[in-house]
Amino acid sequence: MVNDNPDPLLSTSDVGKLLNLTPDGVRRLARLGQLAPDEQTPSGYKLYRESTIRAFAAEREKKRKQSDAERGRGRPPRAPSRKLRMKEKK
Repeated sequence: MVNDNPDPLLSTSDVGKLLNLTPDGVRRLARLGQLAPDEQTPSGYKLYRESTIRAFAAEREKKRKQSDAERGRGRPPRAPSRKLRMKEKK
């Protein structure tokens, strides 16, 4: 079956995969009000639009980078590998 919907609805598990979280982590974000479901099935399953999740992920990454920059926390330069250091000595 082909999904022709350009903005599909995602389950909590699918959202977790996109955000690199467990389904419980997604539920926690929803419980804290940081992520609101777009729809809910009659049986209680929460569904999220893919566009909502992508926007949430982009905003979350932006805030993380901004916070890291304010704290002076960037990724430190990586030390050269041992093989490279050995070549430099020769």
